[in-house]
Amino acid sequence: MKKVISLLTALFILSCMAFPAFAAEQAQTEKTVLPFEDGSYLVVTLEVDSLARATTPVATKTYTYYNSEDERQWDYTLRAVFTYDGISADAISAEARAAIYNREWSLTESDPHCQGAYAIADATFESPSDGSRSITVRLYCDGHGNIT
Repeated sequence: MKKVISLLTALFILSCMAFPAFAAEQAQTEKTVLPFEDGSYLVVTLEVDSLARATTPVATKTYTYYNSEDERQWDYTLRAVFTYDGISADAISAEARAAIYNREWSLTESDPHCQGAYAIADATFESPSDGSRSITVRLYCDGHGNIT
């Protein structure tokens, strides 16, 4: 009986230690900064859900716009789902959402769509004082499930 309790306790402890490590492997995140001449910039964040990769990979790419005073103005996120077979891939779903943090800005265009192995979203944000910013967000999946 003591051996059974010891075994169950050991399995419980191992499973508790494994779950945090497993959760840390769920998403791969990559960030890039794209500066503009006026001092404003975009932070581009790519996140790939590595758990879904075995069947249908899911990825998001977010463009977050900051003014020259480092104040977040808006962000725009493209979420895509892909399928692949070891040779080719297809984007099967493309959804976009926007969040406005400075009410001077407004989203005037948003067009998420799939085109072969690409998920693409065109968006335009406008502000009376800062003009407009147009972006094209692209996610690509190769035949082996690698997403860029």
